[in-house]
Amino acid sequence: MANRAYNILNDDDLDIIVDPVKGIGFGDETGHLQEKLLLLNPGDLKHEPETGVGIADYLLEDGSMLELQREVQKQFELDGMVIESMDLTKSTIIRARYDSKS
Repeated sequence: MANRAYNILNDDDLDIIVDPVKGIGFGDETGHLQEKLLLLNPGDLKHEPETGVGIADYLLEDGSMLELQREVQKQFELDGMVIESMDLTKSTIIRARYDSKS
């Protein structure tokens, strides 16, 4: 069974999801965390300056796909994930899960 990152849920604007009946949303945050890692540039987080793939830079500068794949793998592994498959050719598809050992 795949491990998941359970956390307070955020919407696309990073606001906390609050249901008037259930209260603060809590659930699987794995996909959202993966998205953040891809979009963040190194240096964006003051407390973790090495965190982030900066995928926009690779795409805008015609960066090497091999370099991008290496950076995605490195960042996901540093965050405790195991990549099961990755395809960055036509549509970005990354299947990863949090490792139970981390």
